[in-house]
Amino acid sequence: MKRIVMLIFVVVMAVGLMTACGGSSTPSTPADPPSSPSSDGDTSAPAASGDLETIIGVVPRTVEVLEDTAFWAAEKMGYFADRGYTLEMQQSFGTTDVKMVATDNADVCFPSPSFVLASIEEGIPIKGICQYGARNIFGFAVLSDNPISTWDDLKGHSIALGDAAWQQIMAPDLVAAGLDPDNDVEWVVAGENRFIQVAEGMIDVLFTWEGEFYQLEAQGFDFIYHSADPIRPCASNPIVANLDMIDKDPGKLQAFVRGFQMGLYFVFCSPEASADISLERFPAIDITWDGAVAVQHGIVAQNLGSTPADQALYMNPIGRFYDDKWQMNVDAALAADIITASIPLDRIYSMDFVMGGISDEDKARVEDDAKNYQYAVKDKYQ
Repeated sequence: MKRIVMLIFVVVMAVGLMTACGGSSTPSTPADPPSSPSSDGDTSAPAASGDLETIIGVVPRTVEVLEDTAFWAAEKMGYFADRGYTLEMQQSFGTTDVKMVATDNADVCFPSPSFVLASIEEGIPIKGICQYGARNIFGFAVLSDNPISTWDDLKGHSIALGDAAWQQIMAPDLVAAGLDPDNDVEWVVAGENRFIQVAEGMIDVLFTWEGEFYQLEAQGFDFIYHSADPIRPCASNPIVANLDMIDKDPGKLQAFVRGFQMGLYFVFCSPEASADISLERFPAIDITWDGAVAVQHGIVAQNLGSTPADQALYMNPIGRFYDDKWQMNVDAALAADIITASIPLDRIYSMDFVMGGISDEDKARVEDDAKNYQYAVKDKYQ
């Protein structure tokens, strides 16, 4: 039986800490064979009348973060609109993002590999269409003066989760580190602002991921991050769609993937312009300009790597699935008892939507957009 402790968040304590950190009392949390189009055939078309069809994406945490800029850049710069679409992001809870996509209540979601594999084994009709998180983006954070410095050190300590289902995300990394997720740690479901309770010393360890950590660091939290990538260099969250939609409306999904690819390339070309786009959309996020730009560099690192060699690999094309990284996910899910039998990779994802990549013309447009971007809110943060 998994040991999960439910905590009631103390509002007064949250107010006091966020004031000390320079934030508001309600901070924005920074907080897993139908036919398809051919790799070079973008079947979507621009809207003739100017009316745009909505693409609905769902995330299993707050929408109001700085780590989703690739999507918002695509929205603002017209990369979705050019093909007749606009983007709406919604928040979900637990594993409801996958269920919303499976039941046609949303078009795409971005679940962790653990949720994807468990859902497929359960017969939920989903498949990955694009990789979002080319590396293992998950890990843990502790206060800078906390003696926990390795994965082995987690034994006997409490780990803060935003949702009970998140235990399934971290479990494969714990198993890879030689720990028993059911008995060696204490799981604490602490809610959306769980990082505050870790900062207060109420919980030992924060389960987190790179994008969230970059924003917490930029907001002044004194955490040290320990990545799981060195112990399990797998891929992270894919962009997932419903099998029926892949079969019947591939053009909409192709438009979304191309928009994402262009949006992520925009972030790569100009982290500064990207910071401006997200800060304009989410003005309630209390952060410095330099901190917001640092988050954008983090987005590039977790999706495209941090070295020229990694970037050359992961941009060829953006969003590509790597069989070796996903086989590692399958093996880890088996070892952590998340699935009971191996799942063939062709049931997990399709390469059809990404292999065409963005064209040289698209890249030139993005580069020009990034170079000539007109800042909207930068002056307010300097």
